[in-house]
Amino acid sequence: MIYPFLKQESRNDCGFACLGMLIEYYHQQKISLLDLKMQYYQPETALSIYDLGQLANKYQLTFTPYQITNQEFLEQKIDQPLIAYVKNENGDFHYIIIYEKKGQKYLMADPSSDKVTSISSDDFLNIFQGIIIFTKKANKWVSNRTSFFSLFVFLKPYRKTLCAIFTLTLLLNLSLIFSKSFLKVYFDQLTNAVNNDLGIIFIAFIIILLFRLFVNYFTTLLNNYLNQQITKKLLCQFISNFNQLSYQEVIKISRSNWIKLQEDLALLATFLGSHLSQLLVTFLMFLISFFILLIMNSTILIIVLIENILSFLMMLIFLHVHKYHYQVYYNQGVKLQNHTLALYDSFLAQRGSNLTGYCSYQWEQQLNIFLTKNFKLQQVILGQNLLQSFLSQIISYIIFYFSFTLIFHAVFSIGDLLFYSALAIYMNDFIISNSVLIVQKTKFYDAFIRTRSFIFKQASEQNEIVSLPTITSLNLVELSYANDAEILFKNVTLTFSGHLFVKGRSGIGKTTLLLLLSKMLLTEEGEIRINNNYNLTLISPGLIATKIYSLVQQQYLFAGTVYDNITNFNQGCNYQIFNFEEIQTVFHRNQIKLTTLINANEPTLSKGQIQIINFIKMLGQDRDVYLIDEGLSNVDNVSKKLLIQFLLKLKRNKVIIYAGHDLMIEQCFEQIIDLEREFKQND
Repeated sequence: MIYPFLKQESRNDCGFACLGMLIEYYHQQKISLLDLKMQYYQPETALSIYDLGQLANKYQLTFTPYQITNQEFLEQKIDQPLIAYVKNENGDFHYIIIYEKKGQKYLMADPSSDKVTSISSDDFLNIFQGIIIFTKKANKWVSNRTSFFSLFVFLKPYRKTLCAIFTLTLLLNLSLIFSKSFLKVYFDQLTNAVNNDLGIIFIAFIIILLFRLFVNYFTTLLNNYLNQQITKKLLCQFISNFNQLSYQEVIKISRSNWIKLQEDLALLATFLGSHLSQLLVTFLMFLISFFILLIMNSTILIIVLIENILSFLMMLIFLHVHKYHYQVYYNQGVKLQNHTLALYDSFLAQRGSNLTGYCSYQWEQQLNIFLTKNFKLQQVILGQNLLQSFLSQIISYIIFYFSFTLIFHAVFSIGDLLFYSALAIYMNDFIISNSVLIVQKTKFYDAFIRTRSFIFKQASEQNEIVSLPTITSLNLVELSYANDAEILFKNVTLTFSGHLFVKGRSGIGKTTLLLLLSKMLLTEEGEIRINNNYNLTLISPGLIATKIYSLVQQQYLFAGTVYDNITNFNQGCNYQIFNFEEIQTVFHRNQIKLTTLINANEPTLSKGQIQIINFIKMLGQDRDVYLIDEGLSNVDNVSKKLLIQFLLKLKRNKVIIYAGHDLMIEQCFEQIIDLEREFKQND
């Protein structure tokens, strides 16, 4: 029996990886780590035993934990896979799967290793922490995710292009068959000592050559066009669905994984745009060559078929070897990308704390591991190619060996032999193309598993609200929220209307509250209502963006000029904002020029200038609600007071919620909400 294995990507992924393996074991359905993480509220932290059991329930699995002694474990009969709680070589608590017991050894799937391995009972007891989790299938679980064949829907708009590529490629290969017959005709002419028509023959084959080059040129152009269009369609679909995610869902996946997902989409586009059409053509040429050889020489056909069968069997062996090495290579690629991004992001911190050498060393270690894994993968691919080449050459020699007698007895000529050998190549091409696709099946299928939830968005089970009246209040009704298993607030009932300043100590939940009010975080328990009537959960992110403006702490300037950023790139800006004296004073005081060019958030401006630009951009936007999270924390007091007073005057009839610690800004507001006091009252 082949036991499932799923490798963890980070040190806290072992629980997710074990669950993924058990889902595949019990339900025979693969699921990616990303899909599992999207179901958990804090995916970057390790799963507790309780949370692991709760997550398993969603997939119709029952996990029952027990505390057990070493002797009891040795006597335990293992009928179903169980999860063991151990301490790994780094001293971290860790989940592994025990699939079965064989004598004094256990078949173990350790997500931090590379495959299912055996471990002796003594070695296991050295790391065992006295807790096992019995597992069983509760009910049948069927994924509502789409199948791999759903990808073909992206080919539908390009049916004519596909037909053109198929037709041209077929013509190209047929002309190649005619070209291969050149040697046959030439040797026949040579054998018969006839050269009357040799000039015409040479001209005919030159015409065929020119035709092949012409067709090949346009076929390549069409293939490139199809690849580009499918890649564009997949990426646009991906970004469209990405924009519908909540902030909570986006941060569940690391930046390097988001980048890797786009690489996966490019891989799938290559499969759809190139490999699929190539497979169809090689199959057709296989059939044509098969029937020609069947009619003309069955002996060579039998030899070629034997070669293809051997190639196919060899490919099945390489399938499992390639699958293992590719998964190891891919996971290490994610780790290297994480270290590389961290190296860039922490540049100033490295210099300031003299950690440049240490961080560079850690990055180099990951690079060396990645290169080693890549080298091993390339070894497997090279080994497959060499064996296939060797087998093909041996079969060619066998064909020529057996053909000697047939040529000697004039059963067929040397030209016939060369032509038959050329036809045999077409049959080999089909098998080799299939071999490559089947050996790399893991690469394509795993890429699909990782990306399918981002390119095939599941339809919402609830009917979304498509329009809203003017928002005059936001109402919390029995709202609870936990972060990293810590309850930030519980059963809170509050109403926000008019102009409010929200204060509280750091970590109390001010930022979380504003993110919940803008639906960037999703509510877990309770409701957020608009005008005490409309449930925020049922409102689309697009509609919310037209009603609620969020000025978050992580402020960003986009590539363009300061003017472009303030006008929101001509999207709904009130251009009169530039005429107000207060704005001109702030510009002058902080040396902000509208023509200053910004390159993708490069730090050419100070933090205070960036905050001012984003604050003024907000002033130029017409919304019902303005949520501001410490939007002026780096701005001098004079500019800060000018901007806040101007905001309250300009948006006098709007809902404004400003969260922060600044006493001067607090004094500008009539309504003050102390979250710590409010949360205590609601406990």
